[in-house]
Amino acid sequence: MLAQRGQWVQVRRYIGSGQARAALTSTPVLCVIRSFSGEDLAGLMQQGARTAIIIVADVADALVSPVDPDDPVDWPSPLQRNDKLVLASGQELNIEDVDSETRKVGDVAIAYELRLKG
Repeated sequence: MLAQRGQWVQVRRYIGSGQARAALTSTPVLCVIRSFSGEDLAGLMQQGARTAIIIVADVADALVSPVDPDDPVDWPSPLQRNDKLVLASGQELNIEDVDSETRKVGDVAIAYELRLKG
């Protein structure tokens, strides 16, 4: 599914806030993004909301470049609220919720389901 319908995005985590914030890490991952329209909505979802599915191992195994590109570090898993998804267009979406319970095999999470805003 990801290989056929997926798109490459950057997952990004910042440190600091406002103008002084800096990207701590950023890594490319393949994901499937779904947009919701008015008729799809239920519960807490708002029109224009999106969800994304990202394979846990793609994030956990990624070597990423922090602020200093000469000093790569492992992505500080797991994904968390307020991490960012950056689309190929440059648009940055905020990760509002991370669900690692829905897509499991036994007790092992295989994919994150993300609720996005932005």
